[in-house]
Amino acid sequence: MTITIPTGELVGVLADVLPFAFPEDDLPHVNCVRVEWDGEMLHAEATDTLHAARSSWHPDDNPDGNTDQPTLHNPLGGADDPWALLVAYDDAREVMKDYKLPTKEAQVPLLLEYDNGALTIRRTRDTGHTAKKITLEGRMVEFPPIGRVLDADFPIQPTGEVKYSGAVVARVGQVRQRGLMRMSFGDRRTRVSIGNRFLAALTPDRSGDPPRQATLDADRAADLVAAEVG
Repeated sequence: MTITIPTGELVGVLADVLPFAFPEDDLPHVNCVRVEWDGEMLHAEATDTLHAARSSWHPDDNPDGNTDQPTLHNPLGGADDPWALLVAYDDAREVMKDYKLPTKEAQVPLLLEYDNGALTIRRTRDTGHTAKKITLEGRMVEFPPIGRVLDADFPIQPTGEVKYSGAVVARVGQVRQRGLMRMSFGDRRTRVSIGNRFLAALTPDRSGDPPRQATLDADRAADLVAAEVG
């Protein structure tokens, strides 16, 4: 089956989360972006074990990332069964570089075809652009279950000060600002949402504090979530 998605949306969801991925390949389980089609929406997720983010797209979204009234003849999306794969950091960056178009051409469609652990991205000549195709092979690593952390409820704590490095805050600044940004401060992390299509979890810089910094490593994520929602 094939999913049709605007170029700007595919490049956009990857660009939103790639700054949150671990950029070096010595941690291969987080040197990647998780791309998922859940049957209705496309999601991209990334983490560097301290901070995590998810950016999403729905076929009925307007350019501001809000859901429009669905139409009977929407050419976007598709009826593909759910799938997910881990795209290597460098591969995701290559897609962003090779497929990016000027803003006025962001609606040029791309075709996504998933087959047995590989994702093919195609642009046809009838779009008015050069035909292009790339096949991404999924990585066989254990990606942390960051969805549990991003989606879990956590108590909002009153706080007078939260410390972050400028580099961490800059990651949020690179996200497409499709809606207002909201920050919720918890005891262990800050949740950041932008509109209704982007969600991130940021771990404060606790240098100088007692060693209690939470991470999102695969072998600790389940315990971390249980502690927060329990």
